[in-house]
Amino acid sequence: MKRVLLPVGLPGSGKSTEVQKLVKKASQEGKLALVCSTDDFFVNAQGVYDFNPRKLTENHALNFQKFCLALADGIELVVVDNTNLRAEHRAPYIKMAKALGYKVELPIIGEFTDSAAETYAKRNLHGVPLEGIKRMANAVDLPTSEEIG
Repeated sequence: MKRVLLPVGLPGSGKSTEVQKLVKKASQEGKLALVCSTDDFFVNAQGVYDFNPRKLTENHALNFQKFCLALADGIELVVVDNTNLRAEHRAPYIKMAKALGYKVELPIIGEFTDSAAETYAKRNLHGVPLEGIKRMANAVDLPTSEEIG
């Protein structure tokens, strides 16, 4: 069965590490897998992550386009490696996946507590400060059965 995964987690919670494991496992099973991450569109020509908030909307659109093309190509496992914290951000991905016959999974990675935020602030790769991670934790929409069903 073709699957789409939208892991829900804060920066530094271990989403990308978990995604890498899933993609490796799929590859070992001979399945095609693709990761779609908006972060990839912030990597400059020198290979350095260079976040520019003015490009956020554009880069999310580019990531969604990559995602849609992957589904149209029939990639067996497509993972959206964004934070996926808000239901309205997940909705277009879920709608497209369901329309093309994919099973959608929304695994929760990590926790959304102040204590977890402190840990994640120390280890996230993009330098998101503690206060930013706490704001994200307080604004998270945990997945509902309606999103998947």
